[in-house]
Amino acid sequence: MPGATLAPAPAPGPWRARIRPVLLTLAVVLFWWGATGVLLALQHSAGTRALALALAAGAGVGGLALADRARGDAGAGGGVRAVLGGALLWTAVSATFYGGWLVGPAAVAPAGAPGEAATFARAAAAVAATADSSVLSLVLLGLAWVATARPGRVGGAAPGFAPGTFAVLWGAHELAKLNVFLGVANGGAELLPAYLAPLRAFFGPARNSWLLAPSAAALGAGALAAALVARRARPGARRAGYALVAGVLALAALEHVLLGVAAPVGWWDAFLRWRGAV
Repeated sequence: MPGATLAPAPAPGPWRARIRPVLLTLAVVLFWWGATGVLLALQHSAGTRALALALAAGAGVGGLALADRARGDAGAGGGVRAVLGGALLWTAVSATFYGGWLVGPAAVAPAGAPGEAATFARAAAAVAATADSSVLSLVLLGLAWVATARPGRVGGAAPGFAPGTFAVLWGAHELAKLNVFLGVANGGAELLPAYLAPLRAFFGPARNSWLLAPSAAALGAGALAAALVARRARPGARRAGYALVAGVLALAALEHVLLGVAAPVGWWDAFLRWRGAV
């Protein structure tokens, strides 16, 4: 109408800012569940194991590329790409481990039998049995740090979430291995393919050790701390990155809780059934 003035467009409501962390956390959960299930399922035959190895190589290259692309990007996309890059690098380590490609020296003989109490000799043998995977983890962590630490494309403000996410995933995995070695009610031995069956000798007694509860509590506290940092951070790489890391730590805490539950969880039964394990 003549003389009428157009009202300004309404500003985006706060619901978008509130729902974004929820969506990011949901994406972390789906990635964790789907990636773990696919890795387990691909240990079906020699052909699928080779496919898993190819996917591991692709995940490693893609993770480093995302880490490099995220450097200097202070926006939310930079934080998401950096965390995803770190997660892909860890996926590469997991794929080579569960595929039996990089685990540890074949000459290492288990010291003792499943269910025995922890001893120094058994601990040393367990570390040696997975030494190759640990070396690969150190190499990829170093490469992720180098890719992130170089001067960025935008102002040199590189979010360091790629190596940080990888370190969190690796540390949580090593903590879980230590708990399984000392003893948990639900070690998940059925998740190991047949060619990794010798590693079951390093599983401790089928009862929860003193370390399990503090481990879950520490990971949960880390998730809460990361979530609080994300809540207080300005929109951008820090908020998105810390929100995703909070989801990763929360999942790690949940995994440790499930280690202490004697009843089977069955989250990956469909993948294991396809592999022929159940």
